[in-house]
Amino acid sequence: MKRYYHAPTKEDFKSLMERLEKEGFTWKSGGPPTEGVYWHQFKEMTVIEVNDSKKLDYCYRDWFLKEGVPESAIITYIDSTGTYWKRIEKYYHVKTKPNYDSLMKKMEANGCTWYNGNLPTDVDIWKHRGRDTVITLNNSGDLGYCGKYWLIEEGLALEEEIKIYDDSKYYHVENKKQYDSLMGKLEKQYCQWITGELPTMRDRWSA
Repeated sequence: MKRYYHAPTKEDFKSLMERLEKEGFTWKSGGPPTEGVYWHQFKEMTVIEVNDSKKLDYCYRDWFLKEGVPESAIITYIDSTGTYWKRIEKYYHVKTKPNYDSLMKKMEANGCTWYNGNLPTDVDIWKHRGRDTVITLNNSGDLGYCGKYWLIEEGLALEEEIKIYDDSKYYHVENKKQYDSLMGKLEKQYCQWITGELPTMRDRWSA
């Protein structure tokens, strides 16, 4: 199985190479990771390909995308001792897909972008990381992502710093008439049940 790491800065690339060298990886040519100066060729677009044979390859980000590698499969590697983490202001833990989508729309409306320049709604990180997904926001309006438990284990954030983002709304209906009216309104707002069904297609009041 192949993995892909995006190294947006020279310090991130250097940190990644040191880490991979400690884990026994080499370039396809046989040389150790720290002897490569490949970041200079593609700079902030550099992506490293890692395979099960502990061999490394590299190219620019768009090339991997053209080859069919999903955007969400490319992990942005940010040096935990570097400047990016020092500039993070907020951590958002999103436990559901609707909350993830809501947060991305709000971030996009506020002019934020992913660390690589992509729009927030262009990439579905939650699909691959699920309930462990944490979205980071630094003071430059750049978004990043990682797992909640990785953040805590690496000492990059305290549990109390990671806020749960919940944009859910709760409605109390006292009778069937109110229930039917609410379902009609929600359907007009393009809402759906978690199963994908339209609100009016299932009578949960009588269930």
